[in-house]
Amino acid sequence: MRVLVARTPLAGWTARRWVVTVVVLPVLLAWFGSAAGAGELLAAGAGLPLGWAGLVLLTSLAGALVLASYVPAVGSRPDLGCTTCAALSAVTVLAATLVLRNGAAGDGGTAALALAVVGFGLAQRLSDPAACGVPAGAVPGVVEASQPPVTRSSATDAPPSTTTS
Repeated sequence: MRVLVARTPLAGWTARRWVVTVVVLPVLLAWFGSAAGAGELLAAGAGLPLGWAGLVLLTSLAGALVLASYVPAVGSRPDLGCTTCAALSAVTVLAATLVLRNGAAGDGGTAALALAVVGFGLAQRLSDPAACGVPAGAVPGVVEASQPPVTRSSATDAPPSTTTS
């Protein structure tokens, strides 16, 4: 009997990315909690609504995963991907902060929107990198490793001759 196990995008993560996730999570939790008004709720003695606190925690976890995805699996060069996608994913962490700051303290809808924003960034970072690649030949002078360099000469520029015997 064979057991099939689904491979998730996080399955290939190295220990260094998981360590960064664990280190960044409490920082983001404090950051998002502050932006969302957790301090105001606690100062008023109202307590934290459980659903809202759970959404802020999930938003923090998703944000930590987004930021940890930039840590290189090997070496010291950041794993950015293409520039547009890399910037977009990082900006979603900041955008979630703005969403939480502009909502009412303890508002579950605002917290859910912040989670959706960061979730989009996380999905972008974990999706197939080829979906965000630069098409071959889009940058002049750059070819893929599997393509031989193109050389042009007058003999190859001429159309093939069709002679019949």
